[in-house]
Amino acid sequence: MINLFLSAEDIPMKTLKSNSEISINTISKHFEIFRKKIALFLDSEYEKNIHKIDEYDEYIYCQKNSRSKKNCTFITFSYEQKVYALLLQENIEQKNRLENFYKIIKVKKDSSAITDFWNYFKIFIAKHRGVAKQNLIYYIKEAEFRYNYSLERQKEILDNIL
Repeated sequence: MINLFLSAEDIPMKTLKSNSEISINTISKHFEIFRKKIALFLDSEYEKNIHKIDEYDEYIYCQKNSRSKKNCTFITFSYEQKVYALLLQENIEQKNRLENFYKIIKVKKDSSAITDFWNYFKIFIAKHRGVAKQNLIYYIKEAEFRYNYSLERQKEILDNIL
């Protein structure tokens, strides 16, 4: 199942279904578990490396064809050419506190790990053809995982966390 998940970056879910003898519901349930475990792993990696942050930027994600008029706002941090995206809640106080604390390290150049990540994410998420808002964070974490680590390292990490 891990190999199927790792190959899913380049293969749409519809194709995975037709190429596998496993039901789409089983695949989806396993992928959901993988995404949640990946999110926890990335949180712990961020906590270990928080002192290495060298840039941040705010990103507002607008889902195309969404019935909801609310957008999701993320603060994305960069450290050692890796990124970590943090979903900001509707809490203005939380947002102001983060902006004041990290103002000094805002993105310094047009091209950075952060802008490269969000460009990668746009391509990544388009393959999924719509994601429920409550699951969006897990897809962002999957994209973050795939962006931050080589395929070999992804497999090693998944073997350890599952």
